[in-house]
Amino acid sequence: VDLRLQNNSFVGNVPDVDCTMEKLELLSMASNDLKGSIPNDFGDHFPTLKELHLYDNQLTSTIPPSIFKPANLSAVLFGMNKLTGSLSGSMFQEASNLVYLYLNANDLGGTLDDFSQTEGLPSLKKLRLEYNSFSGTIPKLEFPSLELFYAYNNSLLTSGLDNLSSSIALKKLKLSNCSLAEELPTTLGSLTSLEVLHLNGNQLTGTVPSEFQQLTELEELRLDANDLSGAVPFEVCNLRNSQLSTFVSDCGGEWSGVACSCCTECGT
Repeated sequence: VDLRLQNNSFVGNVPDVDCTMEKLELLSMASNDLKGSIPNDFGDHFPTLKELHLYDNQLTSTIPPSIFKPANLSAVLFGMNKLTGSLSGSMFQEASNLVYLYLNANDLGGTLDDFSQTEGLPSLKKLRLEYNSFSGTIPKLEFPSLELFYAYNNSLLTSGLDNLSSSIALKKLKLSNCSLAEELPTTLGSLTSLEVLHLNGNQLTGTVPSEFQQLTELEELRLDANDLSGAVPFEVCNLRNSQLSTFVSDCGGEWSGVACSCCTECGT
C-alpha cells in the first residue's frame, strides 16, 4: 500500500500516529509546507515501510532513530529541510536494507566519524549530504555497496580524500566547494568505477596524478578553483579518447598553475 501526499499545500507538523499501519510500504509527504519536529516514535508505527519521503518541507528537528527501524526500509529522502543534529552509527544499526539516504540541504553538522563506522548499512548505494555543515576529516566509509557520495558545499570539511580510496564501488563522487586543503592523492586512481569526480572549489595542491589514467570509466573530471600545478600527464589526457567528455582545470589566465592540452574548459 502506498500513501502519496506530496506536492500539496499541507501545513503544520508531521502528525502523531496512534496506530500501527502494517501494510504501508511507501509514505510520501514531500513538497509541502510541514514544519516543526518529526515525532520520536514515528518509525515504530510503520513496520512494513520501504520508502519515506519528507523532502522539500520546513522540518527543524533532529532525525529520530526510530525512522530507521522498519526492517525493509530502502529509501529515506529528507533533503531540503532544516533538520539539525549529527549522524551517529547507532541510528542505523537496523537499517540493513537501506539503499538511498538523502539528507542534502539541511542544517546537519558535526563529524562523520561515528556514522561512517556503522555496520548497519551494507546495502547503501546513494548517500547525499551536500549543503550541510559537516566538519573535520572525511572518514573511511565502511559501506561496501556505495556508488554515489555527494558532500559538496560542506565548508568545514578539511581533508580525508585518501580515506575514500577503499570505496571501490564508487561511481559518482562530488566534493566541490568544501575546504579540502591537502595534496591531491594518487590513491583516487584506484576508484576504477568512477564516472564523475568533482573536486573543484577547494584548496588542493600538488599535481594531477598519473594514476588517474586508471579511471577509464570517467566522464566528468572537475579540478578547477584549486591550487594545483604542473602539467596534466599525457596518460590522463588519453582518457579524452574514451569516456571523458568534461575535464576542467585551472589552465586559463595569467596566473593559472596547470598546463593542460586536453581540458574541455579552463578555470582561472
